[in-house]
Amino acid sequence: VIFAILLFGGYFGVFGMFVGVPAFAVIYSVLKIWMEGRLSRKNMPTDTKSYASEDHPLL
Repeated sequence: VIFAILLFGGYFGVFGMFVGVPAFAVIYSVLKIWMEGRLSRKNMPTDTKSYASEDHPLL
């Protein structure tokens, strides 16, 4: 959210701060759907937890 406000606010001012968060959410959703499609075509797991291990936890 902060990244979207700073980025779009820097380019478009106050209007960009209001429009930036929903626009960034749409961009994120489209990229997530695209990436999950690529992973599923390669028969790879799409959930994030399957890429973490006990040695390297996500958070």
